This record gives sequence, C-alpha cells and structure tokens, in this order.
Amino acid sequence: MSTYEIPFSCLLPKGLEGIIVAGRPISATHEAMSSTRVIPIQMAQAQAAGVAAAMSVEQGKAVRELNIRELQHRLIAQGAELGQGIGRRVFD
Repeated sequence: MSTYEIPFSCLLPKGLEGIIVAGRPISATHEAMSSTRVIPIQMAQAQAAGVAAAMSVEQGKAVRELNIRELQHRLIAQGAELGQGIGRRVFD
C-alpha cells in the first residue's frame, strides 16, 4: 500500500470562513477516511489546526490566506513529521 498526505485544505470546510476542522469531519475520500480516524492522525490534524488558528490571529489573515510553507515550517519546528515515513520530514 502506498502512502499519502492529508492536504491542509481538507481541514477547511467549503462555504465556511474562520472554521478549521480535524478528525472525522475533514473532507476525504472513502478510502482515506478510515486512516484519518486513527488517533495519531487526528492529533496531527488538531496540531495543524491549532497552529493555523494562531497564525491567522497573529497575522490578521483568513485561514485560507495563510502561507502553507510557513505553516509547515512551524509544525516541523514543533516536531511534527510531514514527510512520508517515520523520521522523514518535508524539509530535511
């Protein structure tokens, strides 16, 4: 089975501004939904949602306007692994 990533946009409901979701309510295909329901994945989604919310307030921007690379860098600085596989990070 191949790996895949969950884009940040999956946490942003269409038609709603200022809302970030994590866990079961994210937008995903039927196949991907089963893996998004496991606790470590939900924790990573919640961490991304929290960091994005903080960035939104700090920068006075809507969540959809945030720089995704900056969000990724902040998550990595907190120890998040965004790459494929344990120990591999997007910017290593």
